[in-house]
Amino acid sequence: MVLSTGCVKCQATATSYSYLSVTVCDEHTYLPDETDKEILEIRQNLKRKTIDESILIDCIVEEAFHAINNQFQSNDLLVNMPSIHTIKNTVQKQRRKTRPPLPR
Repeated sequence: MVLSTGCVKCQATATSYSYLSVTVCDEHTYLPDETDKEILEIRQNLKRKTIDESILIDCIVEEAFHAINNQFQSNDLLVNMPSIHTIKNTVQKQRRKTRPPLPR
């Protein structure tokens, strides 16, 4: 089995083969962005909180956005964050993976 992935920001690609070898073509041509790292951490924390707690998804996401709005002085983070609707969908999928549906 062959799995190939490419970077969305540059031409870097990596191909992994079933016999556990990985071929990397080109290196990334940009510097790491702290905003992207913070967004990734926020999304991972939201997913973890969704699994651990049983409060409504809307409440979890809205609390996170209010915290981001109050905590960070720069608007870069809010501008680069996915929309609230997108995050709610992502977290909802995460919860569905780990919890059985409610009985009817």
